Amino acid sequence: MGFIFLTDFEIERCLILKIYLKKQTDLNDRFFKFTIMKHIIIFGFKNVGKSTIGKELSIQINRPFIDLDEEVEKEYKAKFGLNSSCREIMQKYGKKFYYKLEKKTLNKIIKFKMPSIIALGGGTPLKEQCQNVLKKYIKNCIFIYITASKNVILKRIVANGKPAFFSDKEKISVCFQRLWKKREKQYRELAQYTVYNTKSIDNTINKLKEKIINLI
Repeated sequence: MGFIFLTDFEIERCLILKIYLKKQTDLNDRFFKFTIMKHIIIFGFKNVGKSTIGKELSIQINRPFIDLDEEVEKEYKAKFGLNSSCREIMQKYGKKFYYKLEKKTLNKIIKFKMPSIIALGGGTPLKEQCQNVLKKYIKNCIFIYITASKNVILKRIVANGKPAFFSDKEKISVCFQRLWKKREKQYRELAQYTVYNTKSIDNTINKLKEKIINLI
């Protein structure tokens, strides 16, 4: 059996990698211990990356991921036996019906589901009914506001088509600026932690973990 000889540079790289992996393991362990009995609530403007971040975080810390919009659709199907999107439900029955269904679904998730990562719809934290649910279980949750630059989010929205909640009487850019100003204030009021999704998903998740741990 032969020997493998490493250069000083290769040895140094191996040591750096070992330290990095240990740091990542320690970060995950500390993050897991702090959040083990709490839901991690992720929210922010449309197309900011809530679901992508939530799904990847759920893999990294072995925690269920729940998308509130998808759960609302499941709740509707269980009651009416129909497959419909959130947009279709609202168009068919109106906002009052939809908001009531959304509140009921959110309450059920937080109250009965094991600690999970929950991605809210962009408008969920703005509705008084849902705000009351979130405040009711505030000790059982960690609230994380995911954001990015306005220009980046606007480009994503334009690329994906005009959302249903945008006014038909305004240009997309004008409506976006108005909604951003209103929502930004309310998002920050609810948030315990604000994380900017400006680089890779892993980078954003690591920033999220470090922010929470550093403020324990």
